[in-house]
Amino acid sequence: MSGKPRTALLRLLKVGAVFAVAYVAGAAANTVGVPLAWMIGPMFASAFITLAMNASAPPVSLRVLGQLIIGGALGLHLTPDAFDRILSNVVPIVAGALTLTFIAIAYGLAQARFFGTHRATALYASVPGGPIEMAVLADQNGGDGAKTALAQTLRIVFVVLLFPPIMTLAAIPGSAPEAIAGGWLDTILLVLLAAAAGIAAHFVRLTSPFFLGPMIVVGAMAASGVPLDGHHEGVVPAGQILIGVSLGAMFRRDLFRGARQFLGGLLFSTLFLICASALVSVALSAVFDLDLSTMVLANAPGAVTEMVITAEVLHLDVAMVASFQFVRVMIALLIVDFINYLMQRPRGRGARSP
Repeated sequence: MSGKPRTALLRLLKVGAVFAVAYVAGAAANTVGVPLAWMIGPMFASAFITLAMNASAPPVSLRVLGQLIIGGALGLHLTPDAFDRILSNVVPIVAGALTLTFIAIAYGLAQARFFGTHRATALYASVPGGPIEMAVLADQNGGDGAKTALAQTLRIVFVVLLFPPIMTLAAIPGSAPEAIAGGWLDTILLVLLAAAAGIAAHFVRLTSPFFLGPMIVVGAMAASGVPLDGHHEGVVPAGQILIGVSLGAMFRRDLFRGARQFLGGLLFSTLFLICASALVSVALSAVFDLDLSTMVLANAPGAVTEMVITAEVLHLDVAMVASFQFVRVMIALLIVDFINYLMQRPRGRGARSP
């Protein structure tokens, strides 16, 4: 065997070895009771392998499969009652999204002005959103896409590592019912439905299409009363492993070279956004009489996929967390692009765009 077949086989063996280690890490984390064990354990294992051995990232298709599995499974939580709760809470959902987006934008502009960071990099790195989406926008506007992706990824990791243990140690009760497990036929049908929804969402350019597409379509069916059973037991943890490995694989060596000052600023910005989101959560909970634990996760400055998975694991209101996170990302993508466009326009004769 030589040439391309040999290279493909070696690549397959390496990917298989990474996932074997990731499974062991997830099982160990689950055994000792780590919250979100099947995602956090594999994420640490994948990050260590990527940094220590300079390994390449697993195929994108594996993360997509994980998103399809999780998106379809979480869509089952959108029962008719959950849909009614979302409709009755449109005002706090939009209010929280606008408030946190403008706080993040203000921080990004301040970072660009006082610390000399390129404005596009500072803006798209500061406003919570998907690492890929924000990195692409930063690149398109003259910023540093790699640093933006690093900032978004590290923020997601920090939030995922911080929030579940704190909420677990605080003994915050989760009142949402667990999804009913189904059989293998149910799993196949749900994955096929999720795949069709993800492809459609990809063509209409929805952010995180292979997660949000299945969640929206399956959720719409569940909200309409269509009887749907969940995945076979063990399939959802497998989806979490796929996402955790892909998240850990983003920690490439080249991203950290010469980024010490940037990482210091990122740590501060993450803590600032976490505190801001906590204050907004307390305010929304008090004003609109909403569950505080759900609000904390719904407004956390992470990404939609990881925050909704966390809500499901902690038995919180998955539908509410998903709606808050989704609306905030949509509003953030629109507003930050518009703000950056306005900042780039000349302010008169002789004016320059920084």
